[in-house]
Amino acid sequence: MIVPHRNAGRAPLAALVLAGMVFATPGIAAAQQGPPEPLPLDDIPFPAFEERLLYNGADLIVVPHDEQPYVTVNLVVRAGNAADPRNRAGVAAMVASLLNKGTDTRTALEIADATDHIGANLSAAAGDDWTNVVLGVVTSQLDAGLELLGDIVVNPSFPDEEIDQYRQQTVTGLQVQLGSPGFLASREFQQAVYGRHPYGLLPTPESIERIRRSDLIAYHLRHYKPTNSLVVVAGDVTADDIEARLNEALADWEPGPSRPPTYFDIPAREDKEIILVHRPESVQSTILVRQSAMKGDHEDWMPLNLGSRVLGGASTGRLFQVLREDRGWTYGSYASAVRKRDLGYFLANAEVRSEVTDSALAELLNQVDLIRSEPVPDDELSDVRDYLIGSFPRTIETPQAIANQVATYRLRGRSTEELVSYRDRVAAVAPEDIQDALVEHFDPERAVVVVVGDATRVRSNLIRFGRVRMVDAEGNPLTIDDVEVRDSDIAYDPSVLEPGIWRYRLMVQDRQVADMERVLGFATRNDERVMSLTTTVRMSYLDQVSTEISEVFFSPRSFRPIGQVVRLATPQGQGTAEIEIDGERVTGRASGTGQEDREIETEVVRGALLGDMAELVASMSELEEGQEIRFPVVSLNGRARTVTLRVRGTTAITVPAGTFEVVEIGFSGGRRSQRAYFTVDRPRMLVRLETTGSPVAVELVEIPGG
Repeated sequence: MIVPHRNAGRAPLAALVLAGMVFATPGIAAAQQGPPEPLPLDDIPFPAFEERLLYNGADLIVVPHDEQPYVTVNLVVRAGNAADPRNRAGVAAMVASLLNKGTDTRTALEIADATDHIGANLSAAAGDDWTNVVLGVVTSQLDAGLELLGDIVVNPSFPDEEIDQYRQQTVTGLQVQLGSPGFLASREFQQAVYGRHPYGLLPTPESIERIRRSDLIAYHLRHYKPTNSLVVVAGDVTADDIEARLNEALADWEPGPSRPPTYFDIPAREDKEIILVHRPESVQSTILVRQSAMKGDHEDWMPLNLGSRVLGGASTGRLFQVLREDRGWTYGSYASAVRKRDLGYFLANAEVRSEVTDSALAELLNQVDLIRSEPVPDDELSDVRDYLIGSFPRTIETPQAIANQVATYRLRGRSTEELVSYRDRVAAVAPEDIQDALVEHFDPERAVVVVVGDATRVRSNLIRFGRVRMVDAEGNPLTIDDVEVRDSDIAYDPSVLEPGIWRYRLMVQDRQVADMERVLGFATRNDERVMSLTTTVRMSYLDQVSTEISEVFFSPRSFRPIGQVVRLATPQGQGTAEIEIDGERVTGRASGTGQEDREIETEVVRGALLGDMAELVASMSELEEGQEIRFPVVSLNGRARTVTLRVRGTTAITVPAGTFEVVEIGFSGGRRSQRAYFTVDRPRMLVRLETTGSPVAVELVEIPGG
């Protein structure tokens, strides 16, 4: 037997390298010079679809596909958020969300059980221009699924208990969104650009609270009409079969007139507008540059879309390459063209460090100018065109995707022939088409620029771009006095304060999550008799306890701040932060909680207070409706900010400790605004505290001697 050498069949590495150098074939050499030429595009036989008209007047599009025993039915109502009543923003979304929460013959639980029993998916959601009610079900259960679909579309009952639950969840969600820089930037853009146009009408906690069951019924009666609807069906059906089944399932859906939304003209804009949303102590800025574009059926959408992708459609876009790769200012910067039924918009955005906010904005605007003033080079345009053409088959690879594409074209008033010729239309876009579209539809000198960040750090550098209008997280106007930290000579009289112990509960979405205790009394600190306010929060979860104790010390004669100590103890570890104020100098130290120890040493303006002392200002001061008091406050990190106390008026409020006549006060200037309710008579007692952008509230449970 011949035993081969263990290296038989293998040439020494050096020999292989040498052979590659000496005997390289033309094919190998060509491969080393660059990637091979792309293969010709395969023809895509666009799947057949049929269009019908149901007995009740609803349009029907059917995409048959019998490879899987499954059917998707998308009933599209040609009305969405843009059809909301002007003082009831949020009605369309509430109607859609509550369709499957009860009908004339079924409860929400019965609808859920019936849907689960046949293994179906049944949901509804409202967009700006239309509402989708979607059913997905196996073919054998199609009749049962269509019966459910018809019931929730034709006979919704909008039960009061479901309305209340939806309202609570939605208001909480809107409050949480106020903590999102992206949401704040988008909100300011929508309102600034669209004005009275329906796209500028956004839901707020107040608008959601105003919605009543009668509003939902009226919206449904006005817009949920078969003649205002398009039914798109894809899957294991034939056009004749599904037409007959839908005519039966929707037989009780009576036709009638519907009222389309009124698309008002948007405000004329001759100059750039810069809106600065103040987020105190934010270390980065969110930049948004937007301008309204053309309607959804405009022929310039294709070149505008390609232009946005060259500018910032992905990590290969110019904005990403310059602002991130070259400058290192951001994790990413992008651009897009957003298409709607009426006026869409062009958008460029970035999130950057606070100190480079103005530089990043200048470069972003510079890149927009370049793509408008110079034709896009062939290689950049080819990359974008090739991607869109090559990825198009994925957008129609399932019957459901095909049906959705066809429906979207129809809903925007475009011919379905344009969908079939999509790749040819992309390939036909020339550099001058992109330049012309951007010049026509996106002028940065008439754009809205929204920056969300710390106004004390970025405002002065933004002025060079134009007039800066400042607002807070709730959209309320701000002046330079509201944000600039200045000396304060306000005199306070702490002698009116009365020592005592107050007990509270900490609530999240109306559920108690912690106990809270506030103790106002006297203490000794650095051999000096002082007053102290100690706040203790204890939270228990799964037999584990977390405790936070905050003590603030101040002079009982002048209210002069002395120091603050915060101690945090959790199952994961402990931490401490302590600062002292000596005149206009702040020193301190923070340690623990998984962070490196750090020293604090800085200077602050005259008259600065410490965080928890802001509420004591409301307890001591004489207050009148409409009054404003501004004072500087030092955070535990040593930074100062301006807090504004606004007196909103008087009301009555009920908490576990009882019902009280209270003064409603708004505090702004912190990382999040707060609304507090104090008893009318001095020294005022805190009854309830709410935080904007958070579902968290504090409620009084027990008063001293109670």
